[in-house]
Amino acid sequence: MAEPAPTAPAPSPDRAELNAADALLQAGDANAASGIAARLAAKAAAGGFAAALRFDLRMLQARIAAAKGDVDGARQLLRQARPINAAQRANRIRFTAHLDAEAGLPAQAAARLASLDAEAVDDPASVVATLWAYALRAPAAAMATQHSAPGGAAAAWQALLMAYNDALTPRQQRNVWEQWRAAHPNHIAARAEPPLPSAAAMPGRIALLLPLSGPLEAAARAVRDGFLAAYLASAPPPWQTVRIYNTASASVEALYAQALADDAALVVGPLAKEATRRMWALPTGLPVLALNTVPASAGNADPPPSAQSAHRIQFALAAEDDGRAIGRRLSADGARRVALFRGGAWSERAATALRAGLGPETQVVAAGVLQDIKDVTTNVAQTLGVAASNERHRAIARHFGPDVEFTARRRQDVDAVAALVEADYLPSLRRALAFHFAADMPVYASAQALRTAGGGRELDGARVCGMPWQLQAPRAKAMLQGAFDHVSGAMEPLFAFGVDAFRIANRLEDFHAGAKIPGGAGVLSLGEDGVVRRELACAAVRGGRLEPLAATAQ
Repeated sequence: MAEPAPTAPAPSPDRAELNAADALLQAGDANAASGIAARLAAKAAAGGFAAALRFDLRMLQARIAAAKGDVDGARQLLRQARPINAAQRANRIRFTAHLDAEAGLPAQAAARLASLDAEAVDDPASVVATLWAYALRAPAAAMATQHSAPGGAAAAWQALLMAYNDALTPRQQRNVWEQWRAAHPNHIAARAEPPLPSAAAMPGRIALLLPLSGPLEAAARAVRDGFLAAYLASAPPPWQTVRIYNTASASVEALYAQALADDAALVVGPLAKEATRRMWALPTGLPVLALNTVPASAGNADPPPSAQSAHRIQFALAAEDDGRAIGRRLSADGARRVALFRGGAWSERAATALRAGLGPETQVVAAGVLQDIKDVTTNVAQTLGVAASNERHRAIARHFGPDVEFTARRRQDVDAVAALVEADYLPSLRRALAFHFAADMPVYASAQALRTAGGGRELDGARVCGMPWQLQAPRAKAMLQGAFDHVSGAMEPLFAFGVDAFRIANRLEDFHAGAKIPGGAGVLSLGEDGVVRRELACAAVRGGRLEPLAATAQ
């Protein structure tokens, strides 16, 4: 007669209650779980709770706090959780990473998970899937602000992610991944593949439509050079080719028909807004990546309802992206009352996006428009209330005589300045702020401000938001430096734009609403309207140098 199988020992009463609370929490009843946890915590304070279970109790309390929305309380409880073995350390790291991700810090969350020992977790494939999900939500260069010990697991992961994000095509991404995995076979990230895009979906012949003569020639050549630089640097397969069509010498309709006749698999362009409108009016046929946007109110230029399924995408360097990034950074840095200065045709759209990007606790309380550089000081005085202060002085002097001691003051309810102005206005604006008692007020600007005559030296202390290409120097930029005229300088945003157009062109099959592509022009995502949005980087100017700012919860 066979002996009965041994039964597992019954859990201790303390363990049984912890398990019951955990089950309640997973079922969504945080209040009931909290009641059990409170009873166990009182027992622990009286010395009657099993010492081996104190870590599990603190972790349970932290998870309950997070479920109730008390993230600060959850972090405090995590600091009190003292792991006594590798599995418990991994457990705490995983939950800390979860809190980071929920707080809008995906790069930090990914870096934490990358530090885990694969042997310390019982489900490494699940951890890796979560790690990649966090990483692909983060800006491409955000890992550069994560400081990892050289030679450690987190540093190895950081090197992988940056190389993976820098790769220009799915084929390059797969090569990066396979080479890294071969070099780090014991790393936790080597336990499962990243969500690699399909290399088979890369287009064959690409038709690039640009105005290579006429008023947009310089811009078109910078975009062309960026696109071709990326194409050559990607070591393209023999079946992928690029053919360029000049929209300044023939109509969009004729060139589109020619691209069809030439067996193009994809049209990239045109660049001019009117040409884009006309392209959008054509019947759906070839996939199109337009290098401009068409207003939704432009009649028959409206993107068709099936825009995304037909792979008709609009991509542009929109001023709204700059404004939105500055607004988010202001809120993330704790600014609450902002003075907004704008000037230039682009700044009104950027200002609208900035206001939309502000958090609920941040608001614009004063605004000025800079239309003439000679009037900057006067405009700042009016916007910051210094002019009103001087008027009060004059009123007092009329009553009490001219000898009344008086010092003008700016309004004290402003704690930051947003400067959506042309590059040559920013130095004058900062000098005017200093003259009107606001030298210590932080100034936030678009990266185009870096084109001032004095460069970064005149902007010391300012915070700028713009393309990672300009602020965080991705390796693709260093690789192309010297080989092309527009890698740096006034045209570099358009060069980076061309590089990113090539990135999107090669991932069109996988680029859907919610997906992200880390690029030089920003982290690229596709809206439901078929328009590409850019999430920009931010940096501080210190000593004439740019220091990338770590991501912050937004």
